[in-house]
Parts: sequence; C-alpha cells; structure tokens
Amino acid sequence: MDIIESIVEMDSTNAIQMMNDLIIEGKEVPKIVLNLIEFFRDVLMLKNVGKTESQKSLYQNERFIQLAKALSNQRVFFYLDLLNKTQNDIKWSNNPKLYLELAFIKMTDKEAGSEAKFIDELSKLQTRIEVLEKRPAVIVSETTVKTPEPIIIQKQIVTEEVATETTPAKEEVVSAPTEAEETQPSLFNLGVENTPVQPQAQCTDIHKTYPIEFVEEVLNNGDREDKIHLLDAWNRLSKNNASGMLNQYAVILESGTLVASSKDKIIITFPNGAACNRVMKPSSKKLCQDVLERAFGREIDFMALPEKVFQDITNEFASLWRQGKREIKLSPIVCDELRDVSKEEDITKSEEPEKKVVTEAVKLFGDLVKVKK
Repeated sequence: MDIIESIVEMDSTNAIQMMNDLIIEGKEVPKIVLNLIEFFRDVLMLKNVGKTESQKSLYQNERFIQLAKALSNQRVFFYLDLLNKTQNDIKWSNNPKLYLELAFIKMTDKEAGSEAKFIDELSKLQTRIEVLEKRPAVIVSETTVKTPEPIIIQKQIVTEEVATETTPAKEEVVSAPTEAEETQPSLFNLGVENTPVQPQAQCTDIHKTYPIEFVEEVLNNGDREDKIHLLDAWNRLSKNNASGMLNQYAVILESGTLVASSKDKIIITFPNGAACNRVMKPSSKKLCQDVLERAFGREIDFMALPEKVFQDITNEFASLWRQGKREIKLSPIVCDELRDVSKEEDITKSEEPEKKVVTEAVKLFGDLVKVKK
C-alpha cells in the first residue's frame, strides 16, 4: 500500500525505491504487477459495488478505505491500463523491472500536458467542487441584517432592510456599486478561485518539428506489407539494441505504436504529446533513427504524434479519400500538447570525438600527453 500512496502522491522516486526493496527481498516483478492490478480492482469494487457479504478483510482496513475515497474511477482506470500494458510487455522482455519503472514514471509524470498530470489536476478540481457543494448556502439572516456591509448579490434588498430595521446606513451602502465592487465574486462564483486565471500558453509554430507534408507523404504512399513486416519485429527493438543509450530509446519506441509506413518513413503514436516532444528532439531523434537502422537494416525517418491527433488526421484523410481525391493535402497539425523542438542543440555534435578523447587523456595522464598537430 506504501507504493500505491507514493504513486497517488506523484512520487516516482519513492515508488521505484520501494519496488527495488521488494525485488531484493525476493519478490518477482510479474507478481508485483499482478498485485497492483488486484489492488486497484479492489478499489473499484469498493467504490462502485460497495461492501458485500463475501468482502475481503482489506475492505475493513481504514487506510485502504481512505485511499479508495481519494481515487477517482478515471484515475484508477488510467493506472490499470498502464499496468495491463506493462504486464503484457514484460512477458517478452529480459528486463521486466525496466518496464515497471517506466510505468511508475508515467503514472507520476508531472510534466505539463501529461495524462497523469491532467488526471491529478482534474481529481483535485472535482474534490474542491464536492467540498464547495457541501457548504451551506449563504442566506440573508438576522446576522446578515445586522452587518453594515451587505452581500453584493443581494445588495439592494439588504440595504432596504437595513434602512428600515436599523439606524440609517452610510451613503456608500445605498449608492450604486463601484467598478471595483462589481468585479468581486458573487454567491454564484464560490467555486471559482479569486486569483486571476492564468492564460494558456500560446500555440507555437510546430511546423518545423511536425510538418504535415511528412504525414501526407506517408499516408499517400502507404505500404501495408512493410508496416506488417516492421510490426512483426517491433517488440524486439530493445533486443536488437541491447546496451547503452540505444537500448533506452529502443524501449521508448517499443512503448509507442507503429501506425503507418511508406518504406523509408513511418509514423509512431504515443498516448500524449510529452512523449512525442521527447523523441522528436534532434538529439533524441538521431538515436531513435539509429535504433531503427540497427533493427531493420535500413535508414528510416519517423514522426511521433499523439494518438488523438493522428486519429483526427486519419479521419480527415479517409473523408477526402471517399470523395475520390488522391494525393491528398491535409490541414496543418494543430499544436495542442505539441511544441517546436527543432532548435534544440544536438548533443551528439556538441563535442568533436577527437577533442573528447584528448580531454579525457589529459585528465588521466596530465603533462605526459602531447598533442601532435
């Protein structure tokens, strides 16, 4: 239950540490995943079915009950989807621990635009609304009449009562509300924070990173047989790139879904835009291309897109195709969670290999190293 609480609190470091402790104690990763799935299943049963005659002892645990109340159905289903996918992935992996670590990181991803962050903020908002709904309504009572400052939403009514039942009020009470008063929150705005709403970040031009021409070329020249060929070996990308940075990016690519291919270009989808931005950075993209080349024996360029964005694109493409159009031109990709990462410095080119070797040699041997020009 400690791992669950760390996940709910968006603390991936603590969750992974406790998972490592369990593994050291002899617990197998598949069993940990299964236990987590069963736990969240029990949470759903308690929240939606309630206590039954054949209830588990877990349902009597006050800590479990409080945790179940704090979790929304949407959040639990999000966790279960990730764990089910992880359970399937580790069946074919020599390193199941890596997949569970990635699942924990995704469950607790605090980056703006991530699904975990969105669900966490939505859950907090729902809780806040429920608390506000339980508050008693503000009623104009005797206490209100005795107060010299009336409630704004019923300003005129309260003023008249004050004028008839108490001593004459100040002129500023019966006068028309000022501009500052009009902007104060009313009874109907109790659910809204007094702090000004921060405007959303303006959409940047993402065409350099996500050109729609790339998608048009892939869809107009789609190769179904090549897509099937790539899919057959997709889950073995990490095995074909068994060590170093390439293995890490191979695992990331495996977590995505290959959805279209035109031989030398492919499209991969991920659940959210944060993952797409990560692999589309020039340095990351170069490593991903190396992974694909080692796995399939040819150079392959790719574009990563959120699943929803690609679904909208394919809907538009299918609609135009049914109208008899060919060599279809599509609408530009909307930014949503995506951003332009094309200007990020390519870390693979930040230092020439020869200079790097010389620098390391000087560190080791000092003045004994002589650079021959």
